[in-house]
Amino acid sequence: MINFVLEKFEKDKELRLFYAEQYQFIMLDEFQDTNNAQNEIVNLILGESIDHPLAPSLVRRGDKTLSLNNSEQPSPLTPLL
Repeated sequence: MINFVLEKFEKDKELRLFYAEQYQFIMLDEFQDTNNAQNEIVNLILGESIDHPLAPSLVRRGDKTLSLNNSEQPSPLTPLL
């Protein structure tokens, strides 16, 4: 299901802008458990709107010591954009 969403976001700029304009904030809770596809979806939304006056702000919350799967987790210090 995540890959389906990622594919749609990669192909459809209007869809990315729609979601970028819908939310003032995007919060990633349990960030240590996100995978690369989930991270890329957020990057696509934020990247599309970075210069937009209504661009959402990003908040990440996580604890690397609580990771469910260390092999796929993005580093807690990995910037999104």
